[in-house]
Amino acid sequence: MPLGLIEMRSYIGRLKLQQEDQLEALSHSDSVTGVASRLTWDAEVPRELSRSGRDGSPVCLALVEIDGMKAYISENGAEGARRFLKAATAKWVECLRASDLLARYTRDDFGILLPGCDITVASTVINRLCAATPEGLTCSAGVTHWDESESASSLVERAEGALKQAQDGGRNRVVILEAPLPAPTDASSPTHHQ
Repeated sequence: MPLGLIEMRSYIGRLKLQQEDQLEALSHSDSVTGVASRLTWDAEVPRELSRSGRDGSPVCLALVEIDGMKAYISENGAEGARRFLKAATAKWVECLRASDLLARYTRDDFGILLPGCDITVASTVINRLCAATPEGLTCSAGVTHWDESESASSLVERAEGALKQAQDGGRNRVVILEAPLPAPTDASSPTHHQ
């Protein structure tokens, strides 16, 4: 085979590998903000809960939505909204520890996983993060902590419920939703004798 053909095949092979690496990177980070994607979020939350279950450290989770984003898009267009989201997430990352995970959860919502963090510290961090949102925009947030037994989806549902309470309560607030108390078992309920 001529040397040129061998070099061309090698070059094409390297390009394919590079494209595969780029696609992999894109799937794990949000193309607009550069923070973790929903795919990464969905993998990391259960992984962190499993780790916490082994070592007993606390885990908190928050969902944050920027208030008035639809109006912002109407006034500034899609490109302005993209610039804003990139600036907002850059500010938020500054409020977080290296071990925390900030991910784009949905189009308008962001998830924050706070390993090794109790609910009091998590509330402080999320309030500080919301206050750092640029251009005078506000955020609503729901914060909760793992009860050491619930599934990742149950934990996220509680954070969604807390976020909804923050929004229904007038927005621009952080709502903490504690883990439900375990239901009493039959052995712990009083017995009645006749």
